[in-house]
Amino acid sequence: MPSTLVGPRVLNPISVSSATTATITGASFALPIADSYAMIADVGAATGTSPTLDIAFQHSPNGGANWYTFAKFNQITAAGQRSLIVTPNVSLAQAASEQAISNTGTAVAINGPIVYSAVRILATVGGTTPSFASINVFVIASNTSGSNLS
Repeated sequence: MPSTLVGPRVLNPISVSSATTATITGASFALPIADSYAMIADVGAATGTSPTLDIAFQHSPNGGANWYTFAKFNQITAAGQRSLIVTPNVSLAQAASEQAISNTGTAVAINGPIVYSAVRILATVGGTTPSFASINVFVIASNTSGSNLS
């Protein structure tokens, strides 16, 4: 039976506090059904030659056999924080929005249904001997109506 929470619900699907030098594929998790999601990335110092970090949110319609990206932060090349807003229940003609906290750029977001029961994060590290001191990704689920999240 799903739990009920009034107000925003915070999930921390990836938290790596040691130096990260390779791609991370997060474990599958369930999103609470919500009106909108704020995805927050908090990335520590980047070292190496041209280090890059791509953080994508993926869902699977077939139980994990295939994964498809539905949202992605703009490529990250230095320490900082980013916030990506996804509203899966808006009209397909509307766009999701990204607000750069310390960087500028654009993001990819496909508005539409999400497979809430099978979501994961893929953090792809690139560059020559790249290393990121830490990577933390949070998801805040919220209903604008103030109704309970399941």
